[in-house]
Amino acid sequence: MTDQEIIEYVKSKDNQVRIMSDYDRFQVYNGKLKDVVRKAIATEFARPETITELVNRIIPINITQKIINKLAMVYMTPPRREALDQNPSDNELIDLYATPMKVNMNGKIANRYYKLFKHAVWEPYLDSDGIPRVRTLPSHTYTPISTDPREPHKPTIFVKHLYNHQNPLVERYAIWTNETFKVVNGNGDYCHEEMATLENPEGVNPFGRIPMIYISEPDDLCLIPISDDDLISMQVAICLLLTDLAFASKYQLWSIFVLTGADGSSKLELNPNSIIQLPEGADFKTVKPDTDIDKALNFIESLISHLLTTKNLSVGDISGSVKAEGASGVAKMIDRAETTEDRKDQQAIFIDAERQLWDLLASNMLPYWVQTGQIDPYYVGKFSEDFELAIKFEDPKPYIGDAEIVQVEKAKLDSGLTTRLMALKAVHPDLDGEQISSLIEELHKEEKERIQIAERSLSGAQVEAQSI
Repeated sequence: MTDQEIIEYVKSKDNQVRIMSDYDRFQVYNGKLKDVVRKAIATEFARPETITELVNRIIPINITQKIINKLAMVYMTPPRREALDQNPSDNELIDLYATPMKVNMNGKIANRYYKLFKHAVWEPYLDSDGIPRVRTLPSHTYTPISTDPREPHKPTIFVKHLYNHQNPLVERYAIWTNETFKVVNGNGDYCHEEMATLENPEGVNPFGRIPMIYISEPDDLCLIPISDDDLISMQVAICLLLTDLAFASKYQLWSIFVLTGADGSSKLELNPNSIIQLPEGADFKTVKPDTDIDKALNFIESLISHLLTTKNLSVGDISGSVKAEGASGVAKMIDRAETTEDRKDQQAIFIDAERQLWDLLASNMLPYWVQTGQIDPYYVGKFSEDFELAIKFEDPKPYIGDAEIVQVEKAKLDSGLTTRLMALKAVHPDLDGEQISSLIEELHKEEKERIQIAERSLSGAQVEAQSI
């Protein structure tokens, strides 16, 4: 493909629809929900005054963010990373680079983008101080392209959207292949000034490999997975339903006044303390609107329940959760969900992605940075030729809340099936052995003080009884 053909593909109608749709997802997930709901309202109503009133009462309850965060739990506990052959030098380098690259944090971000878009990208780079970093790219900022007929699910061309503009001469795109790296404008024309600034006028890829790790849902026939419509559509629908309720409640709080038997020239002024004088033969009535808010909330609750089920989330007893507790009830519903099987599938994907990331760093990017002197001397290193990453995630377990853990450990303690030390370790997994011992001493001390207070109180009561 020529540069012009690549940019034509990037700007094709189908790809632009994908980019705009994913941008809306990105906005919703990051809290910009009102704009998306406002667009939906504008398509349903024609009168500007109605749209304005509804927009002023938008209820932006963001369940998308809560669901995505609940589904993306692969990096909730950081994995263990080490060289497959236990090479001590390679293990030291893993520890050295993992911190500045913030691999765990970027893993968490990529995991969330993966659940939101079904794909994400890691981009290793050097910052202005020569320190190795990694950034995670959301879907609307790049376009992968494959020209491989045997493996169409693997990108052979990667286009990063550097700058969007209505004027194609101002637009900028970075095009990577294994052999080349170019910055072009919106017409696909080579940008000589930018490439000269990057000290790469020939447009050569110095790494010999596309410096991006593309993480996507497994599909041997599709490069960019088809995004689900259900989550964002349900998010908008639920916000619209809640907004409708807010709009209806505004008028339910006020009665509608009806005047009959009077001509159009009659004018009435209504004030809380006024006495109304009606024309002869006229009748004045009030009509109180009636909206069944409880039934509407039950319907919204049912929609959320069905949505969670389609997202591999199982929900316990949710009766009255939305109606009685509002947004906190929705949060509680999702917090009780279990995603064990889904996490196992995701772990396999991110194990492969991290192996690619560390191989790219060790075999391609780090040697070039060291050779050209771009990297900070503190981070100069060389992995062994046989280096291969071994990564192990914690086995996923069903979610159990703090209250449930306490109940289970108390039952085991009462039945003689555990010790107080083991129970405290289960309740406080973040405390080490010394902290647990200190906690036991404090509990013993407080228990002793309570016994002493109770004994003094009992002794005083006995003395008082004897005096009587």
